[in-house]
Amino acid sequence: ERWQYVKNLVGKLESSYYNQVELVAPIAKLRDVLISRGRIKQAQNLDKKINVIYAKAKSRRVDIPLEALDIISSYKIESLEDTARKIRNMKLSFPEKRYNSTLKRKFKLLESLTSKAVDLFQIGSGQGTVRGYKVLVESYKDMADEIFRFNPPGSAAYVKSFKNGMKSIATPLADKARDYRREAKQKIVSNKILSPYNYFFMNEKDIPIMPKYIPRNMGVIMDRGGRK
Repeated sequence: ERWQYVKNLVGKLESSYYNQVELVAPIAKLRDVLISRGRIKQAQNLDKKINVIYAKAKSRRVDIPLEALDIISSYKIESLEDTARKIRNMKLSFPEKRYNSTLKRKFKLLESLTSKAVDLFQIGSGQGTVRGYKVLVESYKDMADEIFRFNPPGSAAYVKSFKNGMKSIATPLADKARDYRREAKQKIVSNKILSPYNYFFMNEKDIPIMPKYIPRNMGVIMDRGGRK
């Protein structure tokens, strides 16, 4: 609980930019403590410090510890998930003018989401990469499903014409979600990434639950008592 000592020690060590990058993890822990105690402004200042340290380390090509990369990526993911949430909460509805306006805004946010994901992948954190792909896949698939499912009011002929027109918009989104899923799986396997979110991409069985760990060689799911 000697967090003031941690703060003082960080202040001493950050004078050397070679040491700075090693300080990302302890600064992040201090930031989390401040948030838990409601000291949000001070925590935000530490966020800025971490981002500055990361930017300097990259510009000077200093080796960055994997733990620091994971922390940096976790901050980027917060922004990524916030954008995904905005897309999800923006529901399509009629009249048609409002539908088109909402759809346009959703696509603009989806473009921003994709750009943020690309920035996240460039950090080089395996944890961040897998989690970022999960947000991408879910966002593209959910948006495609929403467009596919939407039934506008009107005559049967109008509904049929409308849905046929929207199919040409929703299908590429669904295809992109599958492409991102394949990309993520390839990266997990080729880079031997061990992430809590691997289950989302590695599960190929049509079962009503999403297991977090996929056993090999015909393993079976059992309860804690050993029963199947």
